[in-house]
Amino acid sequence: MEERQTKIREGAGLEESRLNTEFIDLLKKYSTPIMLVVVVVAGGYFLWNYYKKAQERGIDQAFSEFDAAAKSGSPVSLLRVADEQNRLAVPYMARLAAADIHLSAARSGTPIGATFQEGKPGVLAEGTSPLTPEQRTEELGKAEGLYKQVYDGTTGNLDRAVHTLGALNGLAACAEQRGQVDAARGHYQQVIDLCNKIGNPEGAKIAQEMIDTLSIVQSPPKLYSEASLPKPAADIAPFVSPMTNVKMIGADGKEISPGQPGSDGVHIEQVPAPEGATPAPASTAPAAPPATPAPATPAPSTGGNEPK
Repeated sequence: MEERQTKIREGAGLEESRLNTEFIDLLKKYSTPIMLVVVVVAGGYFLWNYYKKAQERGIDQAFSEFDAAAKSGSPVSLLRVADEQNRLAVPYMARLAAADIHLSAARSGTPIGATFQEGKPGVLAEGTSPLTPEQRTEELGKAEGLYKQVYDGTTGNLDRAVHTLGALNGLAACAEQRGQVDAARGHYQQVIDLCNKIGNPEGAKIAQEMIDTLSIVQSPPKLYSEASLPKPAADIAPFVSPMTNVKMIGADGKEISPGQPGSDGVHIEQVPAPEGATPAPASTAPAAPPATPAPATPAPSTGGNEPK
């Protein structure tokens, strides 16, 4: 007991009391600023997480709306998504998809959203008319304008190189449709340069193949109207020979039937008509010209043993 008491320093209680008082005074003096800093940091962290989650929800919604518009096949819906959902690559993707729809209509002459008759591929439904040349030109102009808009918004940005390539290929296709070979070649050359810059040799190879086949655009194949096409075989009247009383004779001199084994190399003989039978009318087909006899081949020399 005495040893423990000797370790108690005189005035120790007063010193501890003074330290507690200083700590309390420190808390009173700086507690409010410290609490404000803690609140600001915690609030900022909360707002940042909320902002990130809101961004993710917005991106998901933008892509969801793009998918729905693309499945509908409506350029109007796609352009609405491009204008309202300005997130990441959604505007560029939507405009490229809308441009592709307009270009397809200009190429095929099929109105956008048109349906076809059941069981008749390529035949428009009743009451639907194909696009006129003026309407096809209008659709081509819309496609070209959208491709140009995407190109202007992405060129020079390698992070958007894939959309720049899509726009350039679309512009080249529009130029081909107009028959502008030099313009199409220029767009394909831009594709090659950009593919080489981003390390896409396959894309450059395809663009070069398109350049090499541009001669087809200069002289496209002729399209014939349905009226000028030959009639189907079922509509052609069968040919009936005027010959009667004929039989097929095989190589062995025996008569055989058509399709019978061994009927290869047969010849046809006309049998005399029975008494009282009506003779077949003479054929009105022109007679075949007589065969030109082959020139006589001189006999080979026998080395002086010819008869004199």
